[in-house]
Amino acid sequence: MKKRLLFAGILLVVMLTLLVGVHPTANAAEGVSLEAKFWVDRAYIWEGEYIGLRFKFVNTGTVTISNLTVRDASVADGAWLNSAITLAPGETRIVTYNLPLNHDVTLSPTVQYSAGGSTRTYNFQSQELYIIDDSVTMTLESSTTTPAAGEEVTFTLHIRNDGNVPYRNLKLYNHNNELIPTRGTQLWSGDSVSVVTTATFKESDEVQFDMTATDAYGTVYSHASNTIKISVPINFDVSALSVTAEAQYNKLSSPGPASFDVLISNKSEYGLYDISIIDTGTNEVVSNISNMEKGDRLVRVSTQVDETREVVFEVQVHDADGNTFTVDTKNAPTTVTILSQLAEEQAAAAAASAAAMPTPTPSAPPEEGLAALSGWTLASIGFGTAILVVVIVLIALTIASKKRPRGGDFSPMGMGDEPAPKKTKKEKEQLRGSSMPPINPVPKKRPSGPKKKAKKKKRKGPIRVSYRDGGGF
Repeated sequence: MKKRLLFAGILLVVMLTLLVGVHPTANAAEGVSLEAKFWVDRAYIWEGEYIGLRFKFVNTGTVTISNLTVRDASVADGAWLNSAITLAPGETRIVTYNLPLNHDVTLSPTVQYSAGGSTRTYNFQSQELYIIDDSVTMTLESSTTTPAAGEEVTFTLHIRNDGNVPYRNLKLYNHNNELIPTRGTQLWSGDSVSVVTTATFKESDEVQFDMTATDAYGTVYSHASNTIKISVPINFDVSALSVTAEAQYNKLSSPGPASFDVLISNKSEYGLYDISIIDTGTNEVVSNISNMEKGDRLVRVSTQVDETREVVFEVQVHDADGNTFTVDTKNAPTTVTILSQLAEEQAAAAAASAAAMPTPTPSAPPEEGLAALSGWTLASIGFGTAILVVVIVLIALTIASKKRPRGGDFSPMGMGDEPAPKKTKKEKEQLRGSSMPPINPVPKKRPSGPKKKAKKKKRKGPIRVSYRDGGGF
């Protein structure tokens, strides 16, 4: 407590010195008046660095001031810090001095000058200067060091300012570089603070918390806590890892590099490290990935294709314990065709096919007549002839049926050897009394056609026209 009060008193003196300064004034009756200020750039600094001392003098009287000098017994072995200067009434002069600081020191500068025929002195108020003691204790504790994957771990951080620098803008960060909320942003010399936070882990890790702060002059300070090793058992299943590949172009005009989009999927809760994508055809590593968490990662790769082939990619990964796992695209390879090679292969195949064809043997001269016809042609001709004969027979039967007599017993024409017997007179008379229509004999002469009507003769001479008076039109 006493140390804190002492430091607060020192800061108060520094602030008063910086803001107010010292204003010694000579006897106004004699016309001598000097306004003086003294301040330093900062009250503490790293050992070996320089602190700037500043003195400002203003002659506010009516008498010229001469032989003005400044010195301090603890600085430069008590020698004067400047050459003697003269101030006319109303004139202002500034004196500076850079003091290398190697240890804590208390300054008590003295001003000496001549005015009105006498020598005058004045002592400035003392100023404490310190070598920075940036000493902080940060202690990190955890509820467990062997959690299961996803288990919550509680961390407690204790911070104590053991140095002489009052900290401002205090910030704390966890192992993931995430900002940890605090109740305040200041930590004075000798003060302590504790912060509690939680975190979960999917794999083993080393945990360390960091602190940053500034002093009143904007200098940045940083400190780190002790390190705690968290061990999480790894049980990665390679079935949670898959890879697919798709060619940007499946056909190339000539041999050259081919581009592919390789999709890696990690469905596990564990992170993967040192990931390599390999073209198994060339055994070349086409891409490297430092790490990958749960999710998908799409990678554009390029590999050399000198001839038409099935491109297969293999992906090698490592878990946090260094175990190696591999997956590949053998079940779904990507075929890339070289068009120039395909054209050459087709031309070569055509040439080989032409070379392999046998020399044709001379055929026998064609046969003449029916011998030249094939069996199928002869069968077709015979079938057509049979159909023609059947048609002719049917036509003949149809004509014969139309010419045979109606009624009575008769023999079809051409069906017997003897002609039908002539009917007697008695048989003809019986037929006349029957219900059958009479048989009209064929006339000997062809009856003449109807006579044409005679044309009326045209009347020659003038045509008489008579009109009847029907009472007008």
